Amino acid sequence: MTIEETRKKILEDDEFVLAEIEKIRYAYKLKKEIRYAQKREGLIDTESVAEHIYGMYVITSYFLPLEDVRGEWDKQKILEMIVWHDVDELVTGGTVTHWKTESFLKQAEEAIPEAISNLPELLQEPISKLVEEYEVRESIEAQFVKAIDKGEPLFEMWDEFYKDILHRNGNTLENHWQYKRSYIENFPYLMRFVEVATKRLVQKGFFTAEK
Repeated sequence: MTIEETRKKILEDDEFVLAEIEKIRYAYKLKKEIRYAQKREGLIDTESVAEHIYGMYVITSYFLPLEDVRGEWDKQKILEMIVWHDVDELVTGGTVTHWKTESFLKQAEEAIPEAISNLPELLQEPISKLVEEYEVRESIEAQFVKAIDKGEPLFEMWDEFYKDILHRNGNTLENHWQYKRSYIENFPYLMRFVEVATKRLVQKGFFTAEK
């Protein structure tokens, strides 16, 4: 199938999108493959920031050639920006998006230079530039990385146990779209995947009732 045929199938066929999600998620098995002959006992219903970054790499490999029709975007910058886009969480830790207060957002902004200052000096300037570009989001690369960041969780929360997690965290369909739509809607193929995946999560009762 050519990339043009793939684009057409994505836009027209929900079942094709669902099948593609399953195939993409095959690579997600590495998130749970433990190294050094060690193992995790029982069900592990957590995801680290680093595992999220890996997921972003996986779906970037899929969506970049679909979205960058002319092949003009800086792929190297995109991949490096993905690595460092959550550098503030080295200081603040992660939290649920709709729990982020103005105070938390201010702390996260202040955490960026603190986190970068603890890295090797060789890395500090290039990382600072990448993170600043990501936060400003004027470049197509930064906008794409933000869209990937917002779209990746839909691939992660495919597992049934995420239903309880979303309910515990108070994830509604309203706040789901509130924090995703504006970042993703300009990337039509990623947007289609998010729409189809969201429909599936709604059908399976993953979201809590609106308040």
